[in-house]
Amino acid sequence: MFEKIVKANLSFLFLISFSSYAQPNDFELEFIPKLSPPHFSNKNYAQDNEVVYIIDEGTGHLKAKIAKIKGVDTTGGVDEEADKLIDYRIKLSTPSNSNLAVNLDQAIQQNSKCSEIQFSFGSSYAYISRLPNILDTAIFCSFNINADGRTIKKISFLLNYSYKKWCNLSTGTEASKTARLVSSTCDANTVKNLTVFEKTSGQIKDISALSGLVKLKKLNLRANLIENLPTGIFSKLKNLESLVLWENKITKFEENVFQYNTNLTYLDIDDNKVYLLPKGIFSTLVNLSTLDIRRMALRSIDSEIFRNNVKLYTLHLHLNSLTNLPANIFDNLTNINSIDVDEGAITNLNELRSRQNNRLRNIIK
Repeated sequence: MFEKIVKANLSFLFLISFSSYAQPNDFELEFIPKLSPPHFSNKNYAQDNEVVYIIDEGTGHLKAKIAKIKGVDTTGGVDEEADKLIDYRIKLSTPSNSNLAVNLDQAIQQNSKCSEIQFSFGSSYAYISRLPNILDTAIFCSFNINADGRTIKKISFLLNYSYKKWCNLSTGTEASKTARLVSSTCDANTVKNLTVFEKTSGQIKDISALSGLVKLKKLNLRANLIENLPTGIFSKLKNLESLVLWENKITKFEENVFQYNTNLTYLDIDDNKVYLLPKGIFSTLVNLSTLDIRRMALRSIDSEIFRNNVKLYTLHLHLNSLTNLPANIFDNLTNINSIDVDEGAITNLNELRSRQNNRLRNIIK
């Protein structure tokens, strides 16, 4: 029985060892290609883009946990209750004599703390055996697992603290301040059952503490100071129906930022200084009814960006820097009732209005 530990940012090679870490109810990681429709399983395994919580179980040894039981997200990312958390372990389908290595994904820029993560291998499983001692905010990390020099898995996750941990920290981080805005007494029992949270005070800069509020249906963070949305921050908020990020300081939206929020019907990201939205940013939002992307300094927009939003009823697109729109951009919006654009600035309005037998003539305003 032996184990060998590999630092995640180095390409040390080692043999898979047999270990007692492999248990009958261990789970398996399935890599989900970016922007594919979310797939949910009734088994305990880690998917790509998990939220991994750093949990101190009282022994001083930090453990990597996910808030999921039999494929269902739990409130363990709020209260750290043991029966709502499982170890983050990864099933590997490789021969027992394979040489394995874990490397940071060099294709993307990552926080330096990602390089502090260490992995160990036991039997046919990989697991996180060492974690950073301190986080100032949630961080996105991505790795390649190689066998005999060939990449066999790509894994990524948001490394975070639970709401309870953030709220009780005395380090003065912005994430901790946000946690105490949710509950000044750090009452995790109340927080884990929240279905609505609204804070438009202009005080919120970091929303790391909100990633585990899995029961949220309405989240309103209008008029705050948010600059960064870590990849995966909304990935467990699958019950969200309304999300408002209007009038923050966001300058970039990742393509998969809303990938798992398929129940969203109302999305307002108005008045953030973003010049370009990724083509697939709304591609999984098949239930979206109202979308507000006005006042965003958009200079261009992809012709496919609304392709899957067939239930869209109201679209606010005005007060941007757009002068021309792709001719087919609205063709799939068969349920649309109102499209607000800058009538004096868009040079091809007549062409847009006349498509599909003038269907949009009285809709585009």
